Amino acid sequence: YSPPQFSTQGQLKLQENNPVISTTQGLASQSYSYTDRIQAEGYVMHSTEVLLNAIGRLDYKVSYFQKGRIRSTEKYPNKPFTIEIIKQDSVEFSRGSYTVEAINRNKFSLFEGENGKKKEYQYGENLNLGNMIFKITSPIPPGVFTFNFNSKEDFLARATNFQTSEAGRFTNIMTVTFTDENPVFAADMLNAIMKEYIKYDGREKRRSARQT
Repeated sequence: YSPPQFSTQGQLKLQENNPVISTTQGLASQSYSYTDRIQAEGYVMHSTEVLLNAIGRLDYKVSYFQKGRIRSTEKYPNKPFTIEIIKQDSVEFSRGSYTVEAINRNKFSLFEGENGKKKEYQYGENLNLGNMIFKITSPIPPGVFTFNFNSKEDFLARATNFQTSEAGRFTNIMTVTFTDENPVFAADMLNAIMKEYIKYDGREKRRSARQT
């Protein structure tokens, strides 16, 4: 089974640095200039600094999934239940999955990984697992769910799933297309990347102006 892919687009107008006279030769020269610049700005967008800052704009710390007959479905941006992180090392914590299912209004079952031992816990009880402490504070709805904890770095590969291109010939408009299995994540990630790119570009321009 191959899940469907969803694409979303955004556009940015790049500031013209060196306007040219609109002659045939000038248009050709400007066209090459736009092509090169859009390619260069695409590299900036794919930079680790821009992507990590963009990921930081999202609710990335916990990923929720609901198990189905064929596959698990990511619930982003919805949170089927609330997880409160009490203590977490910035790097050394488990990225493994936890499977949970409600037992009654007060208890739920949880096990780690694929073959972990299923245990019962109370809602609001501190769980010391995976080199961190957390608790589930709201009831788990009917069904079987999994969740895992993330760092910003864990989303880097997924966040690079976009392309930049020219919106048209002889234009300084860059089109950014992001593709993902989750259409809401695609839209949120694209918006975050574009905002962080604009912020980064403005910061670099101010830095360049101070140096001249």
